[in-house]
Parts: sequence; structure tokens; C-alpha cells
Amino acid sequence: MKYLLFLILPLLISVSSAAIMPDVHLLTTENDQISFSDYRGQVFLFLAMTTDCSSCEMENSYLLDIYDTTSNFTILSIAIDPQVDSLDTLTMYKNNHEIPWVVALDSDAKLQQIYQIKSYPQLFLVNQTGDVVKRWIGITSSDTIQQSLAQYVTMQPLVSHNPLLEALLSNPLIIIFSAVFSTGVLVYLIRKLIRIRWTFPR
Repeated sequence: MKYLLFLILPLLISVSSAAIMPDVHLLTTENDQISFSDYRGQVFLFLAMTTDCSSCEMENSYLLDIYDTTSNFTILSIAIDPQVDSLDTLTMYKNNHEIPWVVALDSDAKLQQIYQIKSYPQLFLVNQTGDVVKRWIGITSSDTIQQSLAQYVTMQPLVSHNPLLEALLSNPLIIIFSAVFSTGVLVYLIRKLIRIRWTFPR
């Protein structure tokens, strides 16, 4: 029994340690040095990604959906393969996709090594004490993320966005046409009602 415990104990220690976020140092697109310890005491999500990954682009759009639902958590998008990305490609990516949170480069590829990341995207939820409490591999929807996030922070109702509809509704010509059309329909209905009233047998 003691021999079995001797074999199992190191395994248990390694598993529990793997859940704690390592203090990896990163370089942001603003050329600032940051580390995960800077976010200790906060709930945050970090997306392991590369800029040439179309699925990562979709995942960033899902994160945008939940970005405004609370101010009690932080998002980081981290390029974890320095052979694919540089600060220049990351800066262009952040600007082109209008990402409002920190985008950073793991120039030492430590996260890739620590978490054995072989595919992208991968999303990690970290609690206030620095523990990785959830890991998603592959594209994860806004609803799924929010359900787990709601256990740690207060969330507002998730509002789904339709870019095409929003663009149409913000077009002045569409607004004018809708107003004219609605007025025309209203006038038509009123004239119909007046005609029915006068033709109705007394």
C-alpha cells in the first residue's frame, strides 16, 4: 500500500500543479511586457491562437459577443507560436479585427510546451486565484463560454449580433425608405377603413 502511494503521489502533485496558471511573460502589440501574475485576483479568459487560423478568427468574434456583458473579467488573445507570428502580424491582426482587449505574443512558446497545444483555437478560463478551471479545445460558442463564466462573474444577457442587419438599419436611405413605406401603408389602411365605413349598409 505504501509502495502504491509512493507511485501515485507524484502523479497527483503533477496533475494539481498543471491546473495552476504558470507565470508566463508575454509581449503585447503595444510592446509592453506583461505576465499572468498581473491578472492575479481577476477572472480572465485567454485564447491560444495564431493569426493564420480561421477558426481562431471565429473564436475572437465569439469573444467579442461576450466582451460587453460584464466588466468583471479580462480577455487575452495570445499568439503562442513565434514561428508563425510576430508583433507586426499581431498588430495588424488586432487592428483589422478591431479587438479591444490585449493581444500578445508568447515569444518563448512556453504555453505551447506547458499545455501541449497541438491545435487551435484553445480557450482557458482562469479564476481569481490563478487556477485554470476550464479548457475548451476547438471553436466554442458564446453561449457555452458565458455559462461557465457566469459561475465566477455577474453577466448581462447575451445579445447576438447580426452584422448585415445592423449595417442595413444604420443606412440613412434604408431608414427613409422604411419611414415612407410605413406611412404609405398607414394611409392605405386609413383610406380602406373610410371606404368600408361609407359602403357599409345603414
